[in-house]
Amino acid sequence: MPHDPSDKVFLPKGVGSALLAALLFGVSTPIAKIFLDNVSPVLLTSLFYLGSGFGLTILYVIRRGHPNREAFEARRDIPWLGGALLFGGILGPILLMAGASKTTAWSASILLNMESVFTVVLAWFIFRESYDLRIALGMGLILARGFVLSFHGAKGASYRAVPSRSLRPVFVGESTTT
Repeated sequence: MPHDPSDKVFLPKGVGSALLAALLFGVSTPIAKIFLDNVSPVLLTSLFYLGSGFGLTILYVIRRGHPNREAFEARRDIPWLGGALLFGGILGPILLMAGASKTTAWSASILLNMESVFTVVLAWFIFRESYDLRIALGMGLILARGFVLSFHGAKGASYRAVPSRSLRPVFVGESTTT
């Protein structure tokens, strides 16, 4: 049966926002790398968050003050939110910019891909998130790609550095240049 061009395909709620966030995150690090020669990592991270705050304020105004009404389920969520804010909103971005200032763009790209694998592994084993074969295979392919690209022999990469470079998103603070 031929496809009717008037049929509209709608993405589930939130998918568009997630794709836009991924796109903006993907372009922010290469752009940040350009500025890190002249600006400190803490200042650059602060400027990114200031821009994010302005963008969210504009979105709030456009929505006419009707934010998403998701609330805490219980007071027990407050420590988790505090941890997410401290590590994901303050320390993580600052350490990302500090690391990006000390490595090549190529190495930073590999490390950012490995971050998704470690995030998913943490979700599986610490928070007992569910997963299926498709997700596990996807994470395995991302991990394999990181190892293969590290063996490629680009400047700043070597086979001896693969495990340590892959773990550096977890234990941040070490220069990734060789």
